[in-house]
Amino acid sequence: GVSSEVYPIQEGWAAFSSASDLQAGLAKFRELLKKRGFAEHVELLAIHGVQDTCRFAARISGIYYLMSSLLNDRPCYQKLLNAPKLRAGLCCDGIYIMWDSVHSQWQISNESLGENAPCFAFCKEDKIQVAEVSGLWQIQQQGTADFQEGTLKIMMAKSAA
Repeated sequence: GVSSEVYPIQEGWAAFSSASDLQAGLAKFRELLKKRGFAEHVELLAIHGVQDTCRFAARISGIYYLMSSLLNDRPCYQKLLNAPKLRAGLCCDGIYIMWDSVHSQWQISNESLGENAPCFAFCKEDKIQVAEVSGLWQIQQQGTADFQEGTLKIMMAKSAA
C-alpha cells in the first residue's frame, strides 16, 4: 500500500499547521529553489485544509512547484519537502497534482505520472489551471477508494517579483 507517512518528517513551519507557516514555507522554498537554479518566479501552489480524518492528509498538504513540462496538455506540479540535512535544503515527494485526461479530472496522485495513477483526491471541474478550480474535491479517507467530499483548498503563491 501507499504510505501515509512523510519522509523526511516535516517539523516547525514545514508541518504547515497555520497560514503563517504556509507563507513562511512559500518564501523558504522559493529561496531554496532559486539557489538550485530555478527562475525567481517559479510557480508555487499550497494545498491546505485537508481534514485530519484523511489518512493521507500529511502527504497531500504542502507546497508544490510547477514542473517544466506539461502532462496531458496541462500544468503538472510536484510536492516539495523541507530537508535541512541535505545540502540543497529540500527534496521532492512522489506526490503530483495533474490532469487525468481519461477521467477528465484534476487529481493528486502518488508516484506514477500518467493514466490510471493511484489517486488521493480528485475534482471534476475542467479548468486549464488547477488554481482556478473552485469546486469541491473528493478526498480518499483510508486508502480503500473511500472518497468523500472534502475541504481541500489550493492557494497560488504570489510571485516573488
